[in-house]
Amino acid sequence: MRAALMYGAGDVRVESVPNPTIQESTDAIVRIVAGCICGSDLWPYASKPGTAEGARMGHEFVGIIEDLGSEVTGLSVGDFVIAPFVASDGTCDFCKEGLQTSCRHGAHWGGDGDGGQGEFARVPQAEGTLVVVPTGFDEKGEEGIAKVRELTDGDGTQAVLEAVGLKPAIEMAIGVVRDGGTISRVGAPQFAEVPLGFGEFMRNITLTGGVAPARAYIGELLRSYSRAPSNPAESSTAPSAWMTSRPATELWPTAKHSKYSSAPNEEDQDPMDITLNNGVVMPALGLGVFQSPPDQTTAAVQTALEVGYRHIDTAAAYGNEREVGEGIRRSGVDRSEVFIETKVWVSDYGHDETLHAWEKAAGKLGVDQLDLLILHQPAPDRFAKTIAAFKALEVLLADGRVRAIGVSNFMPHHLEQLLAEAEVVPAVNQVELHPYFQQPEVQSMDAKHGILTQAWSPIGGITFYPGWGENRKNVMRDRTVAAVAQAHGKTPAQVMLRWHLQQGRSAIPKSTNPARIAENFDVFDFELDTAELAAIDALDTGIRSGPDPDVARPERFAMVIPEA
Repeated sequence: MRAALMYGAGDVRVESVPNPTIQESTDAIVRIVAGCICGSDLWPYASKPGTAEGARMGHEFVGIIEDLGSEVTGLSVGDFVIAPFVASDGTCDFCKEGLQTSCRHGAHWGGDGDGGQGEFARVPQAEGTLVVVPTGFDEKGEEGIAKVRELTDGDGTQAVLEAVGLKPAIEMAIGVVRDGGTISRVGAPQFAEVPLGFGEFMRNITLTGGVAPARAYIGELLRSYSRAPSNPAESSTAPSAWMTSRPATELWPTAKHSKYSSAPNEEDQDPMDITLNNGVVMPALGLGVFQSPPDQTTAAVQTALEVGYRHIDTAAAYGNEREVGEGIRRSGVDRSEVFIETKVWVSDYGHDETLHAWEKAAGKLGVDQLDLLILHQPAPDRFAKTIAAFKALEVLLADGRVRAIGVSNFMPHHLEQLLAEAEVVPAVNQVELHPYFQQPEVQSMDAKHGILTQAWSPIGGITFYPGWGENRKNVMRDRTVAAVAQAHGKTPAQVMLRWHLQQGRSAIPKSTNPARIAENFDVFDFELDTAELAAIDALDTGIRSGPDPDVARPERFAMVIPEA
């Protein structure tokens, strides 16, 4: 089977290992359906030393019993169970209870590459560890709700482990959860064909949270998993015909949305959110302010927030942090609703210098906490100071002065050097990325370590901005992109942004033009199909238009960032 193995803090690899077998008469072998990959004391939250073979990761999961030891009498093969690993050491922000089977770091086995724990697990002392989920009913709708209420002595369940983001399943989840309880994952079963529009699906899965063990599970979804073969990659669990497509927000208007999402209404769709590797939720689409003149930045930020953006990306080197803060205040949008991202410039690299850089940025922005603070360049000609700067970011993260930390323009070899010395894996790597320059090696390296790839120049502005070289090919005029745009009644810029979002990246298009700002945000009401995504993928030239991160720029790097 495959399993997640740890060779050191932050060095997690998926490898083939022998299937587990019964070793003690009190053991159980469980096929994992969904599991947490944070590993608590076994992953980057603590610096557990590796072993020659790699230390097996493990944490809470849900699954189906495949085999039992001879002394296990209270469980049966085929039972659907929860394994709440109460041995969590409390270092993971989302596993302090040791009972959370809906960890937002979780993953399903059966996809390509990543996954949590192993495809099977040996559970010692099974009867004292595993919690059986009641599943012996076929009723749906009101009858199903009544059955769950009966099973829970009329109280309802504290948490529903997973609800398909479709009308009957959502209605049932709402009907069985008790007051104050939670619906842990709203979306669709893994491997299912999702009969939802992409925007609806992404909206629905933002309704997350909840502790377990739960005493109920939606019968339709469970039966699909129970029928799955031992190789989940071969399973097919499309929802039944009785499930119909409806946004969860129509069914549950009071549902809690991400704090960075606009409140939904009948006309608007919420922007897509992304959960970073430390659990912080960030809107995937933001407004960039690179090269935005300070006297235009305030109005641009105010306009963006009025349109619906909830993510603003700036940098010390842009010289407009103060104006970004003013734009946020003028918008009337509460500070808690806006995700602020900024960058430390190279002249402020070094441990103490970077701590002071936070003071300068926070002072100009007029805030006491930054949502995301990243290093602007790898600066390989002074990489020791880059490492010291990142360690300062780790201090700021631990102190709560920032909610997430990251890097920008880091190539795979820069990341390797950084990860060898860092305690915290960066949450974000912001790089030049557009259809003509897709950096697959960088994206692969980021994905391997759970780092979100964020695109600067996401619509290829760097291919036509003045002053960035001659003989460049303007991606905005590409015929393939134009044809896709025409098919959807959208602009080339909107198609490129949609391409980023559907492939799981964050994008931060820049503009000071109110019409363009609004246009760039209007990307949540259409979906590119597989062929269209592939056609855009095929446009990669491998030619960089912006600065090469491996080339030192001493004069530019020496630019002094003014005090607040």
